Amino acid sequence: MIYKDETHDVEQRRWVVSSSAASPTGPFGPASKPFSPTMTEGPSAVWIDGRAVVYYDVYEQGHFGAASTTDFVTWRDETTRVKFPKEARHGTVLRVPRAFVDAIA
Repeated sequence: MIYKDETHDVEQRRWVVSSSAASPTGPFGPASKPFSPTMTEGPSAVWIDGRAVVYYDVYEQGHFGAASTTDFVTWRDETTRVKFPKEARHGTVLRVPRAFVDAIA
């Protein structure tokens, strides 16, 4: 599971983390180390070339960020490689067939 950690304690968290479980209904293990800056939300993931790519809204800075992984332990910042409309906030990444894209273009 990939989610926003909004724990309120001595740190201002609000970053994106992951947690795993043997079953989709849990129980889930501890949260991973954060792989986004603080003040992010709205993660959405998609598989691209064997990597999970997670997009998220860096809302205080007014742009999207991204990180990728193959193992959900080691993350690579992909922010400089993504481009979204300036006005976009939150969203979901959805893989669709090429024919669908061509039909609505």
